[in-house]
Amino acid sequence: MFNRWRVFPREIESNLALYYQIDIGDWFEGKVSSRKLLTLLDGLPAESWYKQSTERFVNEMREEQKNRFSRDVKGLIFAQLTGQTVSGPE
Repeated sequence: MFNRWRVFPREIESNLALYYQIDIGDWFEGKVSSRKLLTLLDGLPAESWYKQSTERFVNEMREEQKNRFSRDVKGLIFAQLTGQTVSGPE
């Protein structure tokens, strides 16, 4: 729960209040368990601010990973073509 809270605090607080009438302070005070909070977040509709934000975040991370992989492969190919020594992971 903590990782989600760190990345999407406004979205979580807003959507808990909007869809479930739950104050995020109830979680901090132990009135609502982390398990219940996670279940409620996962149950939010696709059009909720939280769900839209997490979907956008996941897509951006996938794209970044794909770009990083492509850049690494191009670097290895360039190194091989120019006769540079390429060492693999140890």
